[in-house]
Order: sequence, then C-alpha cells, then structure tokens
Amino acid sequence: MLFEASERCTLYQSLIAASSGLLGVIVGGFIATWNQRNERKITYLLEELREFYAPLLGMCTQVLAKAGTSQEINRSRISERLEQLHQTRNPEAQSRISDRFREHDNRIEEDNKNQFDNEIFPAYRNMLNRFTSHMWLSEPSTLKFYSELVELVELLRLDKENVTEPGVAGERYKRQNELFKNLEEFNKDLRDNSEKLKKKLKGKRWYRL
Repeated sequence: MLFEASERCTLYQSLIAASSGLLGVIVGGFIATWNQRNERKITYLLEELREFYAPLLGMCTQVLAKAGTSQEINRSRISERLEQLHQTRNPEAQSRISDRFREHDNRIEEDNKNQFDNEIFPAYRNMLNRFTSHMWLSEPSTLKFYSELVELVELLRLDKENVTEPGVAGERYKRQNELFKNLEEFNKDLRDNSEKLKKKLKGKRWYRL
C-alpha cells in the first residue's frame, strides 16, 4: 500500500512538472508572439512618422510660409503706393511715383520668378515625390489630398514653363487658387496625424524621434 501510494505521488509530481513546463512554453510563446507583433506595430508607426508625416509637414509648412510672406510683401507694396499717390494731387509727382514703383515692381517680379523657379516649385515637386514614394504610409484622411497635389504641381509647371492656352488662363488661375487653399487643409491633416502618431508612440522607452 505504501509503495503504491508513493508510486502514485511520484506520478502526480511528474505530471504536474510536465504540465507546468508545457504551460510555461505556451505562455512564453504567447508573450514572444505578442512582443513581436507589438514591435512590428511600433516600427511601422515610427516609419510612418519619420518617413512620411514629419517630412511632408515640414515641406508643406515651408511652402505655405513662403507664399504668406510673398503675399504680405505685395500687400505692403500696394498700400505704400496708394498712400504716396494720395498724398499729392500733382499729376507730375504722381507720374514720378508710378514710374518709381514700376521699376521696383519689375525687380520684385524678377526676384519672385527666380524664387519660384529655384525654391518654391522644387519644394512642391519634392513634396509630391515624397507623397508618391511613401504613399503606403499614408492614412486615408491624407490620401484624399494626393490627386489635388498632383493637379496643383501640374498647374504650377505650366506657369513655370509659360504654357498658356487661349481662353483658359482665367479658369486655370482660379483653380490654382482653390487648390492652394486646400493645401492649408492638407497641412492641417499632416499636423493632426503627426500628433496622433506621437501620442501612440509616447511611453515607449526605446522610441526616439
């Protein structure tokens, strides 16, 4: 009796040890799988932020800032001209003021063209190229802006190359302004998604921007 009881006790201990070992393997495998999935998700979120949203946000913000500065300069120039013209009723003086501003306008137009050709248009092209090459990292809310960006860059290219079509210049200019206004919404979407990604990544010890 004692021998049989001892034998059963040994058997139970063996079964418990075996079960514990198997459970440990199962739990360990589950934890490893979960960690791998979590790591892959974090890696994707990091790539989404670093390779898509952060660069595009920087490019788009820069383009809008340059455009805003140019518009402010134009408004100031027009305001200064009107103020000087209103200060005199002498036709000759008004003519001299107009001539002086005309020369100034020509220089500014030349500077604007150089800036557009060498800085602004390349910035738009770089933005489109980044969007195209990293489109797989785009969220649905951002993807809807792609076709508009393609259209805007094409219209700007036509301007850069002085391509004109009779009867459509006015409509093209109007459409270009509409697309530029939508660029502000695009910029907001990029900023919002960047912040969402940062929040998702926050708290990860090995995460660094």
